[in-house]
Amino acid sequence: MPSVGAYTRPVPPSAAELKARKAAETLDRLLSDGDLLLRLQLSGYADKEWEPIATELGLVVVPQRRHGHGDLPASRCNSRLET
Repeated sequence: MPSVGAYTRPVPPSAAELKARKAAETLDRLLSDGDLLLRLQLSGYADKEWEPIATELGLVVVPQRRHGHGDLPASRCNSRLET
């Protein structure tokens, strides 16, 4: 029996546990994407639903505090941001 206050090192997860976690995360993301798509379609891509997604995808002008690039020219909206 360990003494009071003894430190025990955490056991790292096994390869099977890591694989199961990754599979669960992937499934969760796919289900969330499906929910998001349905919500967008049902709203007719209304601004309230669409604007936060468009901002995250870089389809609108990105504020400087978010990526540090300031107002991006329209030509950069379809390009990849280097962070």
